Amino acid sequence: MFDDAAEANLKAVIARYEKDGWTMSKPCSSFAADAWKAATGEGLHHTYSGQSNPTSLVEGIKNANHGKPFAIK
Repeated sequence: MFDDAAEANLKAVIARYEKDGWTMSKPCSSFAADAWKAATGEGLHHTYSGQSNPTSLVEGIKNANHGKPFAIK
């Protein structure tokens, strides 16, 4: 459930990435996964061999949605 606490968590993640930016070890796929977890409490698999990447994030989203690339609740 998205509530005030989840919103605050999401804003904190956004602020952290605004301050620190993306790096090779924390690319945009890390931001997306961190933002998702902050807002929903759900972790998404987004790494391959310990490195975050967009392809793994897509697969993590599909797995979280039972094989679908998106879900509407």
